[in-house]
Amino acid sequence: MLRLGPLGKASAEVQRFNLALDKANYGGNVRNLTLERQQDSYLFTPFELGTSVTSKQIREILGQDGEWLEATKSTIVERFGVAESTARRAINKAEYQNLIQREKKVNKRTGRKKTYLTTDAGNEG
Repeated sequence: MLRLGPLGKASAEVQRFNLALDKANYGGNVRNLTLERQQDSYLFTPFELGTSVTSKQIREILGQDGEWLEATKSTIVERFGVAESTARRAINKAEYQNLIQREKKVNKRTGRKKTYLTTDAGNEG
């Protein structure tokens, strides 16, 4: 069984879709494929999500002061038109490359500890 659904918000030029193999009767790998379609076209082409948001772009979003994790994910989803899972992978990749760091901070508004993302000023990447 295959499932095709929109992935993020459509831009004026392209719309991205997720094609998922949801059911495999005899086991095997369940796979996902990201497809891209130009507006006013019926042709779908494979699209590599890993290249849609770079670690440098994540760093630029955070700026020098940093940002809450949830706010950063929302900004990435809006700005680049990607799914939240893609935003999460991009953040994880930037952290793995030591371009950003996670820390727990108390949110003054809620009084709860939340994840805060900062850049490492010494590493320009």
